[in-house]
This record gives sequence, structure tokens and C-alpha cells, in this order.
Amino acid sequence: MLASGLLLAVLLLPHIAAAVPLVPSPTLTLGPMTFSGFTCVITASGPGIGGPAACTGIDVSTVSDGIRFNSGFAADLGFVTDVAITYMVTSTIPITAIDLNFDGTSLFGNNSVTNVVESVYAGIGGPLIGKLTVSCSSLGSCDHQDPPLEGGDIQLSAPTFSAYVTKDIQLVAGVTSGAAVSFIDQSIHVPEPASMMVLGVGFAGLGFATRRRWGGGTLGRAANDDSQRKAA
Repeated sequence: MLASGLLLAVLLLPHIAAAVPLVPSPTLTLGPMTFSGFTCVITASGPGIGGPAACTGIDVSTVSDGIRFNSGFAADLGFVTDVAITYMVTSTIPITAIDLNFDGTSLFGNNSVTNVVESVYAGIGGPLIGKLTVSCSSLGSCDHQDPPLEGGDIQLSAPTFSAYVTKDIQLVAGVTSGAAVSFIDQSIHVPEPASMMVLGVGFAGLGFATRRRWGGGTLGRAANDDSQRKAA
């Protein structure tokens, strides 16, 4: 049992990878998790300037407990930038929650807003099991659940071994203002090795107790039958 627990702990050790372009879609591994199937669509409008201009300008890398998207997400002087990213994360251990954090900044003026909308499904075509919208504006309405970053936690309604994640990043700038984000972090929660070891020990104990109970019952009946035959 100890050896199994140590093996599980090794599997959960993070293997942090260097940043790679989001397009073409890479495959990244981190402990028991595999990230793949990345897609990206960028739409932009308005008289100002913004970015990134193309999905090749977005990098993705693994961090200690998930993945990070890096780019010069920006909108200035009346510009609107919208980046839609999707990906799959599979895990040999059930995923129970996903955290979202980013470093939203408002620049030189009012009326700039950064929204990140995160939706999590139990696989492609599966039911929605978690959703979160985090907004940050120059008017001071940033969500600070996880200071000093803008972010929040998505507690999944059901654990899953396969999550399909959609992320909509929108930066809207007023005619005299700007908004910027340089990174977006995604933390994936799976049970800790110690928790899995306790669960494994519990199941093993239950199985042993069940075998003893049934074994004892069989022997008890046999002894009782033998006693009855002798009495007769």
C-alpha cells in the first residue's frame, strides 16, 4: 500500500514545460493530467489598437498546478479584443475544481473592462458542470477573490476525468482608455496523494473485513452443522 501511495505521489509531481505557441495545438502533460485539443479564434473591432493580432501570438505552458496562457492581450482607445480559447484536459485522477486568475490592468482613463468567461463541460458534448465570469474595470469592480489577481474558483458540480474548457477573453476600451492582460492562469484541482492513499487504505480495509465476515460466517455454519450432527 505504501509503494502504491509513493507511486501515486510521483505521478502527481509537476513536470513544468517551457512556453510553446498555442497554434498549432500542442499536447502538454502535468502529473496525471494531459492538456490537448487547443483551439483559438480572435475577433477585433473599433478605431483604436489592440492585440494579439493572431493566435500564434499566444503561448501556453504548464505551471505548478495547471497551465498558463501568455500574450499581450490589449485594447486601447475604443478598441475591442475578443479571444476565444478551448481545450481538453484529461486526468487519471478525477478533477474536482478549476481556478481562474489573470492580471487585469486598466490604463490611462475610465470605461475600460476586461471580462473572462470560463465554462467547463464533462467532455465534448457533455453537460455543463461549472461556469464563472470574472470582470475587472477601471471603475473598481474587479473581482478580488484571489488577491492580488482577478479571479475565482469553479467548484465542479460533478468530478470528471475529462473536462472540456471554453474561455472567452474580452477587453473593451473606452475612447480615452485601455485594458491589458499579460497572463491567464488555470489551476486544476485533483485529490492530493495523501487523500488517495487514505481512500485506498479504506477500500482495502473494507474488502478485508468483508472477506473475514463471509469467511467467518461459512466456518460458523459448518461448525454449527457438525455440532448438530454429533448431538443427533
